[in-house]
Amino acid sequence: MRWNSARLIVRLPSFAAVLLQSLDKVHERERRARTRLPHEMSAPHRAVIALVTGPPGAGKSTVVRATCELIMRRTQQRTVQLEFDDLLYGVIDPRGLLEPGREQTGLEMAATAALAGAASCGLLVLEGCFTRRRLDHLRAYLPVSAIYGLNAPRDTCWERNEERDSIIRLSKDAFDALCGRLDVRPGDDLYDIRWFDTTVPVDTLAEQLATELIELAGTPVA
Repeated sequence: MRWNSARLIVRLPSFAAVLLQSLDKVHERERRARTRLPHEMSAPHRAVIALVTGPPGAGKSTVVRATCELIMRRTQQRTVQLEFDDLLYGVIDPRGLLEPGREQTGLEMAATAALAGAASCGLLVLEGCFTRRRLDHLRAYLPVSAIYGLNAPRDTCWERNEERDSIIRLSKDAFDALCGRLDVRPGDDLYDIRWFDTTVPVDTLAEQLATELIELAGTPVA
């Protein structure tokens, strides 16, 4: 068989175009699989997703952990806790702040991980220090049912931060910078956040939050 070099050269651009179009379709399918929109979640995998926000040291992880354990004991329903900062660990700089230009990547990663978690449970609680930008992004990609906030004095948060293990303790500069970025506070009605007072014991907070989440999920108590 003899090749016509002139025809081959002319046809190469069209071959490349077809190849690029095919690759684009593959990448688009992969992207949509990673970041499915709320209405694209199949019914068997549709979980109740709640967000819990508050400043560093407010007690979010402790309260949410106790809440999830309480819900599972009462309802026998698998409940998953995800820490937003842990999801973003790979794109956080040494000071604990996201590097410039990489926040969008981190948000997409967090939404992907949350969807994966939601596909394997009945109730997912995603907790972290949420700014308005982060809340807007997560609400756009996740079927968020409710947002809760833990309100704690800054001095109390700093004292709790100082009591943490050195590996997760924030420096004063990082703590101040993170608190300064938080633009979601009590009295902000933009997101209809239900705020809890952290001056009460952890068990009391967990009881209050668990009661609301069980009612939200419509799960009967075992």
